[in-house]
Amino acid sequence: MKPTKEEIRRAIDSYFMQSLDGLDVTAFVLDRIGRDEMERDAKTTHRSMEQAKQEMGKLISQELLRQMFWDVEVLDSVKVDPTIWPGLAGWVATYTQHRVGRRR
Repeated sequence: MKPTKEEIRRAIDSYFMQSLDGLDVTAFVLDRIGRDEMERDAKTTHRSMEQAKQEMGKLISQELLRQMFWDVEVLDSVKVDPTIWPGLAGWVATYTQHRVGRRR
């Protein structure tokens, strides 16, 4: 089952307690959700894993971050660094970084 928006918001809040720049918020949330949960969601909703990951990335960046912050700047897509994100390295190749402004 897909994590709820409230669970994802809590993960975003948790990330920003540790890092104020926001660059890796998408990686953090995907790591928090985990591969098994994303695979269950993809299977349950009859989507490919790639579609499920892309839709989760859009939910994070285009909806939730924009609801939570005044300004969301989309930066570059970067490769997952396995030394920083060992849990993502096996199932996420890249993610888009973001910089956010003040909270709403």
